[in-house]
Amino acid sequence: MSGILESLNQSSAAALAAVVNSLWQAVAVAAAAWLVMRFTPRMNAATRHILWWAVLAMVVVLPVAPVLVRAVSPQAASTVEPLRSQSQALAEDPVALPPMEARVAADPPQAPLEIRAGAWPSWILAASTAVLLVQLGRVAWSYLYLRRVQRRAHPASRELRANFDAWMMSCRVYRPARLLVSSEIRSPMAVGFRHPAVILPEPLLGEFQESELDHVLLHELAHIARRDDWTNLAARLAAGILALHPVAAWALGRIGREREIACDDWVVAMTGAARPYAASLARLFELCSARRPMLLASGMAESASHLGKRVEMLLRRSREFAPRASATRIVLGTAVLAALVIAGAQVPSWFAFAQDQAPPAPPAAAQPPAAAVPPEAPQPPAAALPRNLPAPPAPARPPIAAQPPAIPEESLSGYRGKLLNDLRRQMADLSSSLTPSHPKIRRLQAQIDAIQAELMAQAAPPPAAPAPPAPDRNSFLAALVAAGYGNLSVDQIIDLKTAGVSAEFLRGINEAGWGKLSPTELIELAHHGVNPDYLRKMKAAGLKDLTLKDVTELSMVGARPEYIQEIHSFGFGPYTTKQFIQFAQVGLRPEMFRALKEAGFGNAAPNEIIEAAMTGVGPRDLREAKQYGSSLTLKQIVKLKMAGVL
Repeated sequence: MSGILESLNQSSAAALAAVVNSLWQAVAVAAAAWLVMRFTPRMNAATRHILWWAVLAMVVVLPVAPVLVRAVSPQAASTVEPLRSQSQALAEDPVALPPMEARVAADPPQAPLEIRAGAWPSWILAASTAVLLVQLGRVAWSYLYLRRVQRRAHPASRELRANFDAWMMSCRVYRPARLLVSSEIRSPMAVGFRHPAVILPEPLLGEFQESELDHVLLHELAHIARRDDWTNLAARLAAGILALHPVAAWALGRIGREREIACDDWVVAMTGAARPYAASLARLFELCSARRPMLLASGMAESASHLGKRVEMLLRRSREFAPRASATRIVLGTAVLAALVIAGAQVPSWFAFAQDQAPPAPPAAAQPPAAAVPPEAPQPPAAALPRNLPAPPAPARPPIAAQPPAIPEESLSGYRGKLLNDLRRQMADLSSSLTPSHPKIRRLQAQIDAIQAELMAQAAPPPAAPAPPAPDRNSFLAALVAAGYGNLSVDQIIDLKTAGVSAEFLRGINEAGWGKLSPTELIELAHHGVNPDYLRKMKAAGLKDLTLKDVTELSMVGARPEYIQEIHSFGFGPYTTKQFIQFAQVGLRPEMFRALKEAGFGNAAPNEIIEAAMTGVGPRDLREAKQYGSSLTLKQIVKLKMAGVL
């Protein structure tokens, strides 16, 4: 158990050190983003909302950024490993010391400032876990409460639903949503997730004017269209995980504020009037000042502390009330933030939390001295030999190692050259006292041979350059000429190549039966991911008056050729391209058309089918309505679905 706690404490200290070392970088990233948004007043709130999410992501990545950068950066292991193995081999030999350069390179770098950690990193981890559990409990309680409110709420009146549906159609909100009325809430709210709904407070319906009610419905519809229920859930979970990180907590506050301002921009963009909406916003806060906020509900009167800033933003003349985010600004801002993170990952750590070290091990017991080797028997003196015998020959001197082949002088100036000279000197010193078969002599000779072979290989002339390959007749330029584009300018050729147009793409376009397309049309198709196979199948799908623009729009909404053929096979249509685009946008699947045909609605108009899909009518609802009788029309089934009967 103590081992697990110690391991947990060490992991906590390592994570805490990473967060502390990256804290100033997180402050710099958040401050840079705030300054850019401060001095670009025309940037709309939807763009700022996404950029603050990018700032939060960078703050989360910063502690592990050095590890990620080292993982993806190229390492020079292939050059270092041979030298490292040679140094290890010399270290095993007590007579062969490594050169001074190798000893200097092996010195460890200077360590960061160490702070005695003790057990308090584990306490910080425990506190973070406790905060996370409390936040998860609050999120679960809010979800159950809102589900209960949504279940008990009743559908709005016919006039309110008609107004609500009209705004959904005019704003092109294709996400199915219901309009409900509840006596348990004090302010309007939008709830999700799988079955989103706008809930109005029943006690305040009589106090809303017609224009104020339109502003309320538009604001809550903006939350549903932007899928703020899911982003709000992600923000609440991140608040629990990053509760003790000051920069992350501040960024989450900016995210919540920009979410509400983005919905305000949506309302102004749809109505064209900022001052009336600002007045409605102030009056709604006055009516709903005593309500209790819900974590997972998005509403027009969510935070009274931001009311003044929201009204100020509405009345600012230089602002751009655009409901959609700017993709260019988002990509540029994210790239700048990523560059800051990569630059921060190169900065060395300043702090390290040192753990308590274990007491040193006791010294090993002294080994007994080795037994003395008896001296060799003395040799008889030469005088004792008979006089008529010649004297024994003198012992031969051990041969000196053969001189190595000549190596260019410039090759001996590097690390390997100095190492080779050191080994040669050691060989010369040992050759006078050791035999050639001695292990040390053999080891030195093997090292000299290996380094000498490497130096000779480096000094060898480079191999002759291979002959240039024959030109590829399937190259991009050759394919352009074969397809009839031999008169393009250099800029047009570069634009086509940059857009992803390849030789195979050009051949596929010719085989698809669309004739010769202009370079602009080719670039447009490549940008939207429309391949020649998709063009060929769409041409054979049976759509009349099909244009390249229609094919591009069908590809953008995810409509496959098989989707069109399957719907026509059920006896529906023939529909136009625009109608199929609308079908795909609202999520109509072929199963819905099969169910419509089985329920006797084979002649239903396209707008009736789209309306049924937008209100959530599915194959199961059609089968349930058919059990009641065949007298129900499709519009009546839609009304039953909106009223909660189905």
